[in-house]
Amino acid sequence: TPVLTSTAAQLTAAVRQGVTPTVSGSALNLGFNTEIGPSYVVEWKGALTNGAWNQLKTNAGTGGLITVQDSPTTAASRYYRVRMQ
Repeated sequence: TPVLTSTAAQLTAAVRQGVTPTVSGSALNLGFNTEIGPSYVVEWKGALTNGAWNQLKTNAGTGGLITVQDSPTTAASRYYRVRMQ
C-alpha cells in the first residue's frame, strides 16, 4: 500500500527587472539588479527579425547590481535582453 507524505515547498517569483544602459567612454554598460540563486544571461541581436539571440555574458545572481559591458560595434543598432535561468 502506498504511503502519502506531505512536504512543504516554497516558491519565489522573480521580480520583473529593468536594464539601465549607460555609456562609459566607447563602451556600453548594462546594469540590472539580481536575486541570489539564478543565473542571468545577457543576450543581443542586431535586428529583432534575426533568428537566434547571441550570448554576451552569463553571471550568477548576487542579490545586488550586476553590470555587463559590451564593446562598441559598427552596427546601426543592437537589441539586448536579460534572461534568468
